[in-house]
Amino acid sequence: MKFYLVIIFCVQSLNSPLDQSCVLEPIYEPYETVSDCLAYVDNFRYSLRNNKDLYISGFCTQKDYNAI
Repeated sequence: MKFYLVIIFCVQSLNSPLDQSCVLEPIYEPYETVSDCLAYVDNFRYSLRNNKDLYISGFCTQKDYNAI
């Protein structure tokens, strides 16, 4: 089984509707471990650190696509 990432982007904006503040984006690149997946989130967040109103988080989930 591999780990996959769903990355979450949220923008702090006084003018945006609440239901349009965040976007979830699945990343289909498999990771061998949850640690590898979380490291990708940290690196991605670091690369966009200058965007003060953009907040990034992620969710790593384990999937067995061979069983589907």
